[in-house]
Amino acid sequence: MSFVLSLLQQKKRWLKVISICLLLLSAVNLPRYDPQFDHSGYLWALCHLSCVGAYRVFQVHHKSTNLSYIEQQCINYLFSVPLLGLASHPTGDITGALEFPSLQSHTFHCGCCASALLGFLLLLATARLKRGLSLEYFRVWVFLSKVTAVVLSPLVFYMDFNSESLLCVIVSHVGEALLLYSDRESPP
Repeated sequence: MSFVLSLLQQKKRWLKVISICLLLLSAVNLPRYDPQFDHSGYLWALCHLSCVGAYRVFQVHHKSTNLSYIEQQCINYLFSVPLLGLASHPTGDITGALEFPSLQSHTFHCGCCASALLGFLLLLATARLKRGLSLEYFRVWVFLSKVTAVVLSPLVFYMDFNSESLLCVIVSHVGEALLLYSDRESPP
């Protein structure tokens, strides 16, 4: 019996390594093959990734049991806006925003309001799912929402992509699916 558990642990470990390698491979290659490559867009993505990582480290090391999930997210949003405002000045994005061609468009304003409303509803749904479902089912729902967003985005936004960039997105989703599968495979 211990031999079987040892084999399952090795399989789980290899699946995690393969899934992380697939995620890294697609993340490293996407900027190379992105037909709409823009340095500032990837700089903001790297800044966002760093902030999310720092927030997760803070969250792990400073367990606050006094705040609910929704209260934590509201505090996160309240601090994100001033920090992003301060970060946008040195990069020149704050002055570039005034030159944005769609700034006076009603469609742009409606899209921003719809995005805020949908983001808030997603926050409420996430809080509800976290309370009512196991972590495994919650991760599956998050994965399905990402796949749905990838499928529906070309219907809403203009996207210029090639086969290499599409392959990077598919490989990243396969890596995430493998990671979910390896987490599910853990022996009792």
